[in-house]
Amino acid sequence: MTPDKFAAAMKTIGWKDAELCRRLGCDSNLPTRWRRGASPVPADVAAWVQDLAWAVQNIPPPVEWRRSGGKKG
Repeated sequence: MTPDKFAAAMKTIGWKDAELCRRLGCDSNLPTRWRRGASPVPADVAAWVQDLAWAVQNIPPPVEWRRSGGKKG
């Protein structure tokens, strides 16, 4: 994954670096290194981030709950 593709995927997902680091359990500077191209994005992380970005773009959020006034059940 190129640095530009990583940055674009993160923007699509809407996560800040801190959220990615929380989920991955990684150093807080690692996403910056990936974005700058100083370190390669591991293949499994790249695939996961790309999948998340795809889901955000292609799977719409539910809207039926709005019709019920946000009530559960």
